[in-house]
Amino acid sequence: MKKKISILSLSLIVSFTSLSGNVFAYKESDLKKLKETNKCFKCDLSGINFYMENLVGVNLKGSDLSKSNLAMSDLSESNLTEVNLNGAKLSRANLTGAILKGANFRGAKGVTLVKGLTDEQKKIIENQNIEWEKGAPARKTESLLAKKKSDEKKKNDDKKASLLAKKKSDEKGLSGLYNMYITLKTCYEVRKGQSYVYIQKTKMDEIKSYTKKIETKLLGEFPHLKSSKDKIWKDTSTKTTLNLRLLKSAEYDDGKQLCDLMDYTFTAMAESMFPPTGEVVEKDF
Repeated sequence: MKKKISILSLSLIVSFTSLSGNVFAYKESDLKKLKETNKCFKCDLSGINFYMENLVGVNLKGSDLSKSNLAMSDLSESNLTEVNLNGAKLSRANLTGAILKGANFRGAKGVTLVKGLTDEQKKIIENQNIEWEKGAPARKTESLLAKKKSDEKKKNDDKKASLLAKKKSDEKGLSGLYNMYITLKTCYEVRKGQSYVYIQKTKMDEIKSYTKKIETKLLGEFPHLKSSKDKIWKDTSTKTTLNLRLLKSAEYDDGKQLCDLMDYTFTAMAESMFPPTGEVVEKDF
């Protein structure tokens, strides 16, 4: 007499799956169908744990149970026609009276301990596993080649990510230079011609000269910036708008403090890249 799968057991499987985030590959909808009807055609139950489960009389024709755990389960009188059991654990499973036509036992584990197999079924399974073992070196080679390909892809992806990060860093450096220049130029122009200025013309000329030298140096060291320098300038100009508005509306002391700080920062950077040579003092003693 055929029995339905234990509803409690399968409910526990579903609950465990929900709690564990469905770590297996099988479809919960297929498991539910099997629980409710005792049959599931061409279903995906790969990786499922049916350890010591009552599966008497189930019809799983054409289903995928690869890498599943069927150890000590009762599959007597079941229909396993064309079922994929590749890599499944079958130790002490009961297959008495089961239909195994076209079933794939290649790579299955514990098949010698399966109960209820006929001599003919044992011979078919044995031949499948002999064939499986013969193909082991080829599968190992394929696995190694796949791993090598995966490692090379990861290496290339990491290299691309590193180059992209470096490019962004280089662009940030050029953008920082433009930001300081635009701010200092505004410091000069916002009070040009007035009694109290933020930056003298001689100082502005020096800033402009240094900026050109630094830009030339950066573009020489990082040629890829040449094609994007105009865009970087445009983007930086847009982002500096707020600083310019603050400068134009600031009280003199506040504006002077900001401009002096920017001038000090810019000069320190410029002189670190192009140290002043100074004048040689004639020895007169």
